[in-house]
Amino acid sequence: MDVQSRQKLDQQRRLLIQAARSITVLTRPVLSRIEPLAQIAPRQVPQGFDLQGFKTPTQPPLAVRRKLQKLRKETRPLIGFFGGVNQRLDVEMLLRVTQQHPEWNFLFVGPRGKDQSVGQSEASEKKLDHLLRKTNVTWIQLLKRNQLLPMMKECDVLIVPYDLQWEFNVCCFPMKIMEYFFAQRPVVSTPIPSLLDYKEFVFFGNTSRQFSRAIQKALQVKWSKDQQQKLRNIALNQTWKRKLDSVDEYLSEMIPST
Repeated sequence: MDVQSRQKLDQQRRLLIQAARSITVLTRPVLSRIEPLAQIAPRQVPQGFDLQGFKTPTQPPLAVRRKLQKLRKETRPLIGFFGGVNQRLDVEMLLRVTQQHPEWNFLFVGPRGKDQSVGQSEASEKKLDHLLRKTNVTWIQLLKRNQLLPMMKECDVLIVPYDLQWEFNVCCFPMKIMEYFFAQRPVVSTPIPSLLDYKEFVFFGNTSRQFSRAIQKALQVKWSKDQQQKLRNIALNQTWKRKLDSVDEYLSEMIPST
């Protein structure tokens, strides 16, 4: 988008915010950007968790199960990422981590594509190609949603390695964090602001060294039954039904029926 188009879009956004009678946002970083422009008090409502796809899990296809069995036979820790495989990821950091730790296996599950919310470059695409070809990296392109939970539970650690040079990533609330919590696995993430409230269950790192140390710490974790239940309850409290109920309550406050 050129500068003139972006300025026009920003102006239209400001007018909409000023005219709005109700505003909901996902995260504190978004709230901090919207609040100074709004005439009313915005309400923060976190991302919804799609519970339906996780309530009745099914096994992935046989070919995928065989790949997974092969990985587990190697007795190396399995580090998993589930989501779009694109330039939202901190590919530079992941290249270094996978290079520095050949004793770990990495599993990426998700479609390859481009996310226009962040910058794109041919050089970054080539680096992503290189990452997916590494000997300790396995990439599975597509699974049905109800096949994800069994795969997640096979991983020792689940990761959210988003590149925080992009404002979209800084402002996001990754829905996968609730999926990871429902799977009751330790999580390692770059320091996405919306995830900092979950320090009890998420380890953070913003460089390859920090991220590697966070994975090492996560690999030592043995959640108690109470902690496992707390993880799952966090996810259950963020379902789409609860999110929509919260939005409905807010709208009733801001726009009373007459």
